[in-house]
Amino acid sequence: MRSRIRLGVVGFSIALPLLTVSSASAQQPPSLGYAWPPVIRAGETREVKLGGYDFTPDMQVFLHEPALSITEQGVPGDFLITPPPYWFGLRADDPAQPIPREIPVTLTASPETPAGLVPWQVANANGGTTTAMLFVSRGEELIEQRSRDFPQELPALPVGVSGRLSRIAEVDRYTIRPEAGGLVTVDLMARRLGAAFYGALKVTDEAGRVLADEAAADGDDPAVTFVAEAGRTYTIHVNDIEYRGCAAFVYRLAVRRGPRIVTAFPAAIPPGQQSDVELVGYGIATGAPQLETWRTTLSPAATDPGTLWTHTVETPGGPAPCSINVIAQPDTLRTSAEPATLQLPQSLSARMQDGETAHQYQWQATKDAFYEVKVESRAVGGSLDVSVRVMAPDETVAVEIDDAPGTSDALARFQASQEGTYTAIVRDLSGRPLGPDAVYRIEVAATPPDYKLIVPQQANLPLGGTFQIPVTVQRFGGFAGEIRLAVDGLPPGVTVDGDPLVPAGAAAFNLPLVCAADAHVTAAMINILGEAEQDGATLTRDATAPLTGNLSPQRIESTETKSILLAVTMPPPFDLQLVDRNSQRNVDRGTTYPALFNIVRDEGYTGEIELQMAAKQARHRQGIRGPIIKVPADQQSALYPCFMPEWLSTDITRRMVVIGVAPVTDPTGETRYVTRLADARITMILEGALLKLTAGDELRIVPAGSSFEIPFVVSRSPKLPESATVELIIPDELSATVEADPVVIGPETESGVLQVRSVPNELLLGPWNLTLRATALQDGQWPVVSETPIEISITDSE
Repeated sequence: MRSRIRLGVVGFSIALPLLTVSSASAQQPPSLGYAWPPVIRAGETREVKLGGYDFTPDMQVFLHEPALSITEQGVPGDFLITPPPYWFGLRADDPAQPIPREIPVTLTASPETPAGLVPWQVANANGGTTTAMLFVSRGEELIEQRSRDFPQELPALPVGVSGRLSRIAEVDRYTIRPEAGGLVTVDLMARRLGAAFYGALKVTDEAGRVLADEAAADGDDPAVTFVAEAGRTYTIHVNDIEYRGCAAFVYRLAVRRGPRIVTAFPAAIPPGQQSDVELVGYGIATGAPQLETWRTTLSPAATDPGTLWTHTVETPGGPAPCSINVIAQPDTLRTSAEPATLQLPQSLSARMQDGETAHQYQWQATKDAFYEVKVESRAVGGSLDVSVRVMAPDETVAVEIDDAPGTSDALARFQASQEGTYTAIVRDLSGRPLGPDAVYRIEVAATPPDYKLIVPQQANLPLGGTFQIPVTVQRFGGFAGEIRLAVDGLPPGVTVDGDPLVPAGAAAFNLPLVCAADAHVTAAMINILGEAEQDGATLTRDATAPLTGNLSPQRIESTETKSILLAVTMPPPFDLQLVDRNSQRNVDRGTTYPALFNIVRDEGYTGEIELQMAAKQARHRQGIRGPIIKVPADQQSALYPCFMPEWLSTDITRRMVVIGVAPVTDPTGETRYVTRLADARITMILEGALLKLTAGDELRIVPAGSSFEIPFVVSRSPKLPESATVELIIPDELSATVEADPVVIGPETESGVLQVRSVPNELLLGPWNLTLRATALQDGQWPVVSETPIEISITDSE
């Protein structure tokens, strides 16, 4: 069943389970993640920033495409703290989104790089990550560049643009001005890139009328097709349907002229011959933005069965890309509502008509024989959420399947317990009205003896230790033999313990790996292979692992990989212990709380240790943050400063999770970095603020090139008898046009005036939102901060 969504330095905010830290602190492996920009063109070299969580300076990057390569790699940058606005009220208690850092890399895609999604992942001495996605394009690609929240004008179509929804309530807007009239198609790729938001697309005309509107309510990325007039301006709006935002919410927006093909009937065709096909899509027959059909002839180039063939088709509505599955033999077309009788093996393309609730397929089965029933709609672009139930001759249920792993399509395997007629019943569970895209394929065949090996995609092996990779064995068609396992690509110093042999009939096995005590602490991509004998033939199979990163996969094949990331790990030589770990600390809003940690070093370790925020925190952060601090060698304790913004409410506790990062030398002399979670979270209860800055809320009209004043008032608690520095926080885009010198207000002074100067720049006319900030130092070192918004409108000096 297809899932349905449930809606429900300053600030940050992704929906994760509440983070728990056990009393026994743990090593913290890295996690992913996204790429920015998420797209690279074939034949291009460019800088890409790889975003992820709990990164260290020694990250290793692995690309699952040999035509992609990295020539330069930097170290992680600063934490990307999501700026305001923030959720308040009920949503203030939402889970926090992880706080990323980005690694700059120089990425090269050879001209032969195939277009499509490419998995990538990273590892360090603490472990490996799951996979994330990068998209390879063969067309014109841009990166979003906008002034304030103004729309970005896109050039001639077709074009792809990489963007991201970097803050709450952000709506990215793009304008197009087609040179010719006709259909325009807009496709948002976000969930396929691993961005965990549900995108919404809207297109408006010059009068603000909505021409197209689509949201990812079923968990898939939205696409729209609309009719444009030549020379008219159209605005494309992109946002999350809940108006969330953070640095990880990256996307690619593809805009082109022409209709949109979604599926075909038959849903798969053989290569090297012409096939009559009824295409289903928006505007393909009449040029109107409606779902319709159009018949044509397609002839895929010679290619392997099971692959996806993509071709541009000239339809009456204009050119459109068409992707169709390639099979060895033509499908039979189901044209009758009566139960279909099959001669195995047989495959059919079928379409459910409005009002139909089920299709039936019958075949004669042999007692004790094994059979497979595969039903696909999602994989072929259909709109159905299929399920299959197989009935035995005595009308008992032999097997019933809704969703196969990683998809809403169905795959059922069973052994016939009786001789006679078996019936497969295919149903649609989507609950939608059925249209011409209600297409699916069904394949029914006897299952030969075979097997499949399934393993985790990451394995962490401790230096000088052992690790057992769990292997799940799926046996088909009565295969019950032994399976000999082997591993390719192991790094030096890592070996398989013994001669691993899966016993006959076993459904699970642990593959033992051993790491030498003097091995290089590194990571590598490995492959696990199985070999078995059946009826005099050798069955060699690669183990597969779940592939993550694509949150909206269409085909089952895209959810698996044969590449497994093995990381050799080292333990951290220290513990990070929070003093008074069970206490709740009273903290004033707008202040910095220094939490005391004891650093318990292993005997002989005297290296420098960094303390920093863990990427995954509890609750919506609302601007709570901490720095990266260095603890000198041999030091046994340190204060970690937690800044608590003045706007935090006092009705819920606030927490900060801290990790330590330390350099260590592996047996080969290479410096690696290991991490340790603190043994407890810093828990704080908020009280009133010590500092308050006000400056009025009026809009200030500023002629370009003129100077103006901002009067302000600084209110302080008696607990803060300190001077305060008042400064204007100016966006980078405006920094060459507007400047102001900070003003220092003594402890006895409550008011002052900030002098602001500007120079003419007609490109920066219009409204601007600035921030006035007052900062005092408590105990001479801990910042106390208050901010207030300043609205200005820069007008033409003439």
